[in-house]
Amino acid sequence: TVVTLFGRSMAFNKLNVFKIIKVAVNKKKDPSINERRDKNGEAKIPDSYAEKVSQLENTRMVNENLQYNINMLSHRFYEDIENMPRVTGDFVAADFHILALSVKDPHHRQFLQAAVKCMEEIAEMQRAFYFSLQDELIVQLREWRAGEYVMIKEQVTRLERMVAKRKDRDIENPKNFTEFEFKARLKMNLQQQITLTMKLLERVDGAAYNHSCIMMNLMAQQVKFHQGCEAALATA
Repeated sequence: TVVTLFGRSMAFNKLNVFKIIKVAVNKKKDPSINERRDKNGEAKIPDSYAEKVSQLENTRMVNENLQYNINMLSHRFYEDIENMPRVTGDFVAADFHILALSVKDPHHRQFLQAAVKCMEEIAEMQRAFYFSLQDELIVQLREWRAGEYVMIKEQVTRLERMVAKRKDRDIENPKNFTEFEFKARLKMNLQQQITLTMKLLERVDGAAYNHSCIMMNLMAQQVKFHQGCEAALATA
């Protein structure tokens, strides 16, 4: 019985040793574990950090360009004169209406009245086009720029300042920790900031996708508007 128990104990110990060796080997093979620390045991920023930050700024640039171009496009037919917003179709319809009142030929008058009706329909489509671009697209662009982008950018700036201070060794010990405690806290805080920053930067892929959807929506809105104008002209 003693021999049996001793044999089982040896087998159990061997099994544990193999498990420990296996875990150690897996840790060496796992790049996600090694990239967190450098040779000195300091917290390390992942290699994908710079690429993600560049993607963030590229998305911001696309955001600004889209907002500018959509604003220019939406104001192409829209004017706000003395707090009386009107679209160009309203002005053209008014001109046709004035002409219809001044002509004597009934056929000419009928033609101008049909033109008035056509331009009124186009004016409504211009108005709907303007508000759809402003409410559905511009609002989304502004919300991302003022919200998520600012949050991610501030976190990136915070991390970069912390890294710069660690390199310059220009960090004060506010609570008179021992040198060991202070370094340990700095290391922990830096790793937390890196983890938080990378987690926020993961949202950039989603933001880029949303901006591509906005671009597709813009194209769809333009196609819808032009098709509506063609239909109004065809039935005039």
